[in-house]
This record gives sequence, C-alpha cells and structure tokens, in this order.
Amino acid sequence: MVYCSCKERELLRSKISVTDSPILRAKALFFYPPPPCYNKPMEKMPTPNVEKVEEIKKVENIENKAEHIPSKEEVLGVIGKYIEGDIKPSRELSDENGVYLIEVTIPDQDPANMGGTVEYLYIRKGEYGNNIASLTTEVHVVYYDTDGIPCGGDQKDIFNGEEWKEVK
Repeated sequence: MVYCSCKERELLRSKISVTDSPILRAKALFFYPPPPCYNKPMEKMPTPNVEKVEEIKKVENIENKAEHIPSKEEVLGVIGKYIEGDIKPSRELSDENGVYLIEVTIPDQDPANMGGTVEYLYIRKGEYGNNIASLTTEVHVVYYDTDGIPCGGDQKDIFNGEEWKEVK
C-alpha cells in the first residue's frame, strides 16, 4: 500500500464530492492516512532513570525468588490442629515440586451433623489439570451429610509463602 503525504490526502479529500463513489471516499478518508512515524524525525531515546532501573531489578529479584512449598509433613501438621488421633490421607496428588493436593476424610463426631463425614482439603497455589486449580495455598474443611452431599465448609488456614495463618 502506498501512503500519501498529508498535503496529498487533504487534496484528495477536497476533490471528493458527496456524489463520488463510496469506495473512492473511503480510500481518501480511511485507507491512505500516513503511518504515525511518517515524515517525522527520529526522536532520541530518553536516558534511563537509574533509580527506576534499580527499583525494577529489586522487584524482579523478589519475583524470581523461589516460593517455599509446604512439605507433606508440614501440611499434615496444619490439618492435625483440627483432628485428634492419627491422620491418614484418603487422596494425595503430587507433581515435580511436591504434594499439591491432600484430602483427609474422617467421620463427623458432631451429633448435629447426623453422622456424616468431614473432609480436610489442602491445595497448593497453581493449576494442575483435571479442573484442579487454586489462587492460594490453603486448607479447607468440607462437611458432608450421610448421603455424601456437601452441606457446608470453611477456609481454615492460608499459606502466605512463609508461614501458615489461621483464618478466623
């Protein structure tokens, strides 16, 4: 495509009348504008601000710092705050970075829940396929009735990258 200068474009626009074909009008008005850098001198690149560059490097270092991934024992310790006795995971999934999902299912001891089950679920931040994903590393509790239908739940603990915080 050939671009015309601003003067040529204005000349084209002035010669077009309302009775001219729509294609000619469209070409004159839309298809022949000069590109943004046409007939402009190259501008000198600004000198980088040293303080800004250092700030960007600090942010990149923080982002590149490897995040601590909780071990299986650490996760079972967090779940152990809520369960008395031995903890046996009913489901456990891992990848090359370690465990990303642990489910611990126990019978519900609360008579108000009519004998269902309680599931403590740990999930690590990330996407793992099979519709398993989380924006945060956390432990949840889910209550099931006797038919296995979920009837409630809460977030118990959240991992901030360094330590576990109990959700109140």
